[in-house]
Amino acid sequence: NKPAALLLMPALGRWAQTFATGCCQYARGGPGTGSLFVNATKPWHALIAAVLPFGLTIGLFGHSGCVLLAITAAAALVWMFWVKSRIGGMTGDTIGSVGEVAEVAFLVAFAGLSARG
Repeated sequence: NKPAALLLMPALGRWAQTFATGCCQYARGGPGTGSLFVNATKPWHALIAAVLPFGLTIGLFGHSGCVLLAITAAAALVWMFWVKSRIGGMTGDTIGSVGEVAEVAFLVAFAGLSARG
């Protein structure tokens, strides 16, 4: 179901961004665009943001959807923790990068599962 995957990809990327901003501190000392998001987002926001894209992914892809979500979340987490270890938190640019990593991971996982049949 390629159209569904293409529609879910950005939704899962935005979820990953919400997760990163809710779970990390702001990396810079001064103000920045990213600080607005990091300071305003709480971990529970990521739970709320997960409901629709996670539900749709599982509803449309069944057990394969669980695999897609696990791979997407794992990739976002690994990237988020790597960034945090390097600069101590998130900035506006790294928030965006978490979303991109999640989107690419989702598409690669989808392609792999689709090729497998």
